[in-house]
Amino acid sequence: MDYTVFLSSPTIFNQHRALYLQFYMVQYMESFGLFLSFALNFCLIFDLLIMMRFPFSDKNKYMTKYQLFSVISSLAVSVFFVYQANVEDSSTFIDWVI
Repeated sequence: MDYTVFLSSPTIFNQHRALYLQFYMVQYMESFGLFLSFALNFCLIFDLLIMMRFPFSDKNKYMTKYQLFSVISSLAVSVFFVYQANVEDSSTFIDWVI
């Protein structure tokens, strides 16, 4: 276990700090991926509903809005859920990052 946070000395505290940060980043990336998948599926369903309602309209103008909505909403939801899941450790997490 020789990994530490960038530009820090290889002490036991910094090694635990690196593991702590790695745990939170894995948790965040997992929730971000899951919510991104959910948001993209929601946009697909919404696009199918629009297609049934207006079958001959141009659908390409919505694609960038779908992608932006998916990324921004999944980012916000995953940050919120990771923070709420670790609310008792949030002050120590901020102290460790700084």
